[in-house]
Amino acid sequence: MKISHFPLFVLVGFAGFASVAQAEVSPTPQNSLTIGAMSMPEFEGSKDSETWPLVAGTYHFDQRFIALEGTAIRANLVNSAQWHAGPVVNYRFGRDKDVKDTAIRALGSIKDAIETGAFASYIQPLGEGQITLSGEVLTDSGNAHKGWTGLAAVRYSRAITPDFGVTLVGSASYMDKKYARTYFGVTPSQALASALPAYQAKSGAKDVGLDVMGSYKVSEHYAVTGFVGYRRLLSEAADSPIVKRGDKDQVSVGIGVTRSF
Repeated sequence: MKISHFPLFVLVGFAGFASVAQAEVSPTPQNSLTIGAMSMPEFEGSKDSETWPLVAGTYHFDQRFIALEGTAIRANLVNSAQWHAGPVVNYRFGRDKDVKDTAIRALGSIKDAIETGAFASYIQPLGEGQITLSGEVLTDSGNAHKGWTGLAAVRYSRAITPDFGVTLVGSASYMDKKYARTYFGVTPSQALASALPAYQAKSGAKDVGLDVMGSYKVSEHYAVTGFVGYRRLLSEAADSPIVKRGDKDQVSVGIGVTRSF
């Protein structure tokens, strides 16, 4: 089975879960590699979950960096501790015919997509921590969904003790009609095959999310990180027969070990 996306928290937490690459405001940012496991919905709107390995990492060139974040690679081209911006390449898994739900299985498969786009973020100290404002746009570079999505996020990170820190991320995403119809629509022929009602999804807000991460430093170079991510599918996505058969409330959890160097 294949998942359609990694949640934002993979992008901003483990090398940070999104779309949205992040780095601490520091004159000497650290490189990192995280390996772990995560459980997340089988596809957007699914009530079934499955477990996947999690690999993420960031390598810096001064304040510039390259970040591997789940299925995405981001490159920050701006040599600044506060401003980050650059290209993104993301591999979005489609929906296979072997999903657990028989009605969804009857809709047929959706091919994998290679998406390209750009991200930008601004980091500012706030109280005892720091806040990051970020945005990202991705478009299909092939013919999987032929559409685009946009993401905006606010992230707050703070060290509670010298060894323990927390991060909160609030996010909202938008989808165009081509993306909406590919992942949430049901054509008349699919309706006949699956017994689901036909549905022509339109563009609009896709979801809002809240993610919480905690990281505990166990030694100079190693830390254990855990997260819980929540997504609420909205409007055209939430009204889809695919989602009504599944769940508009999407939860992901994960844990990983991070090596900094």
